[in-house]
Amino acid sequence: MATDSHSNLLSHNTNLVDDFEEAFQGIISGFTKEDGLSHTQDNKEELRTDAEQNVAKFIEVAKQLETFFLQRRMQISVLKPEQLVKEDCTELKQELARKDELIKKHHEKISIWLNMLGEPQPGPVAASATPILSEGAPAPQQQQPGNTMPFQHR
Repeated sequence: MATDSHSNLLSHNTNLVDDFEEAFQGIISGFTKEDGLSHTQDNKEELRTDAEQNVAKFIEVAKQLETFFLQRRMQISVLKPEQLVKEDCTELKQELARKDELIKKHHEKISIWLNMLGEPQPGPVAASATPILSEGAPAPQQQQPGNTMPFQHR
C-alpha cells in the first residue's frame, strides 16, 4: 500500500512537471508564433487574452508544483530529521566558505589601495588607533576647534 501511494505521488509529480512545461511552452509559443494576420485591434486583444490565460495557467501550475515540493520536504523532515540537519550544515559551510573568500578579496583590495596610497600595510592584527608614547601611555587626542561638545547646536 505504501508503494502504491509512493508511485501515485511520483506520477502526480511527473504530471505536474509535464503540466508546468506545457504551460511554459504555451507562454513561449504566444510570443514566437508567426501568424500571417495583420495586427488589428481585435487580433491584439486576442493575443493579449491568450497571453494572460497562459500566464495564469503557468502561475497556477507553478504553485501546485511548489506545494508538492513543500509537502515532500515536510515528509522528509518527519521521516528523516537528520537529513535536514545535514543539509543545513552543508549550506552553512558553503556560506562560510563564500564569506571567507569575500573577506580574502576585500583584504587583497585593501592592500592594493594601501600600496597606492604609499602607506605601510598593517599586520594581521589591527593597529591601535591611538599612538603609544615611549612610556606606554597613550598620546592625548587632539580636538578640532569648535567641536567641544558632541551634540552642540549652532
